[in-house]
Amino acid sequence: MHPSVLRSLAVLINIPLFSLGCSSNPVVIDSPIAHSTSTLQAVVNDATPKAIAQVSDSLLSADQQIQLKQLGIKVVLPTYLPAGFNVTYFEAHRQKNPEDITDSAYYRISYANANNICIEVGSGYQAVWITNPSKSKLETALGDIEITYGKLRGSETRQYWASIKKGGQVIYTGGKLSRVSETCNPLSLEDFTKVLKSLTVLEEKLHF
Repeated sequence: MHPSVLRSLAVLINIPLFSLGCSSNPVVIDSPIAHSTSTLQAVVNDATPKAIAQVSDSLLSADQQIQLKQLGIKVVLPTYLPAGFNVTYFEAHRQKNPEDITDSAYYRISYANANNICIEVGSGYQAVWITNPSKSKLETALGDIEITYGKLRGSETRQYWASIKKGGQVIYTGGKLSRVSETCNPLSLEDFTKVLKSLTVLEEKLHF
């Protein structure tokens, strides 16, 4: 076939000219949903509150809830978690010395399921260690939440990290949970967004 005909065919079917007549193996490119900020935002917007079922007491015991209420800080908890999750770590740190700015109250609650999928909510975190992150914003009843997504630095593990702008509470999925050295897998973005949309402030008034 004449070269000009080959060139016309290549343009018509939108493939590189050098690939015509060449045999090559197909390459599968790892393209997670959050590599594109626009795609990330689209998925966030599609996760509507209608899909959220309620889980009573966020899987916490009455004693754990009392400990959280006694911290004197705003405690944010999810009212939705996918089926199969349980509390794997709980910490409610009360401020012992008000004059010590490094000794502040904070809390950490980890959840995980049998498939090594994890999620944690808490306060007092320092920073997120994600390489080349994608970002999105989610509007909730608690205000704007910024979602950062990507691979953990020096790791192939992916993580979603969400920070509530008013208050500084954090909820993240994937990576390493508090007091755990092994990594765990993240929720899907759809499920994670449902969890974020279910967040509520723990009532500070104690009931006995």
